[in-house]
Amino acid sequence: MKKVLLGMVLVLGLVACGDKAEAPKENEKPVVKIGAIFQLTGEASEANNNILRAFQYSLDNKGDKKLKYELIAEDSTGNPIKGISAAKKLKYVDNVDVLIMTMVNVSKAVTKEMSSQNIVSFSIAPDISIANGKNSFTFYPTNDMFVSRAVSELNKGNYKSIAMIVSNYVNAYEYARGIEEKYTLSDITKYLIQDGVRDFRSIIEKVKKQNHDLILMIVRMPESDILMKQFKEADINIPFLGVEYFGFSNHKKLYEGIPYIDSTTGEQAILDDIMQKLNINNEFGLMYGYDLANLIMKVYEELYNKNGAKPTYDEVVDYLNKMKEYVAPMGKYDLNANGNFASRTVIKKIVNGQPVVVEE
Repeated sequence: MKKVLLGMVLVLGLVACGDKAEAPKENEKPVVKIGAIFQLTGEASEANNNILRAFQYSLDNKGDKKLKYELIAEDSTGNPIKGISAAKKLKYVDNVDVLIMTMVNVSKAVTKEMSSQNIVSFSIAPDISIANGKNSFTFYPTNDMFVSRAVSELNKGNYKSIAMIVSNYVNAYEYARGIEEKYTLSDITKYLIQDGVRDFRSIIEKVKKQNHDLILMIVRMPESDILMKQFKEADINIPFLGVEYFGFSNHKKLYEGIPYIDSTTGEQAILDDIMQKLNINNEFGLMYGYDLANLIMKVYEELYNKNGAKPTYDEVVDYLNKMKEYVAPMGKYDLNANGNFASRTVIKKIVNGQPVVVEE
């Protein structure tokens, strides 16, 4: 009996020692955990990895931080179900304070699933319906900003007939619907692209027969790449204009010299430094990763300095909802009532295989 009691005392002593060893040190910084749900493989992976790396770069290069920031990334592969699974793991296993996401379909699914949970989320996506005006925010130009810029570009041309080629994707539909409502100077013929289709020769033949003056491309990857390749093979010489998606391509030379509407790029000196330090040769998405990380740190650091403790969920949500604008390192974002941090749109072209701003 004495041996058993002695053994129990030793076990309890070891457990106590273990607990003591794992306790946080007195001078250790409180940790803010950020969970990232990005499409890190497959189409659009280049842009998503750019955003993620710029986000981490921003965390690493912010000086004089009172808090410690830990980034935990999960690959959604662009699949909403995988995105939801990743969100639950990040929330309930990793205990993250903030979620950041990309891709409209993934962001919509995740924010709907997690809407009742005490977690702040940011989606780098143009669909403002993702935001809920409380704890879910978007961080990108709004749909109507893309539409207005596209209509402005179309108004510059003397077009009699426009071929508008559109993916069967909710955001592409929204762009197309907005353009059809606001642009009235010429006829628009809409051609719908189905996901998974790989042969567009019948659509190309229809476009050729109609003698259109302009082809307006609102097509996601990978269908956009395949369509552009087949247009080139068919020797189509009609001018093109794109809305947003060209920058997501892993084969950007297909779009060489073609103008397209996209989000603003950001402060060039900061972008150059990021690209040099991380050996990145494409600016796409870097601005949003860098500026969003700075926003999150701004909120947590200011609240920590005010209250002397790591901010609570309610404090962070209250702070964000009282903001009207965010002057970021790479530019200004206006915050609307729904919770969208919106930057500007610009005209870009692919030059030597890389996106370049040609008109602010």
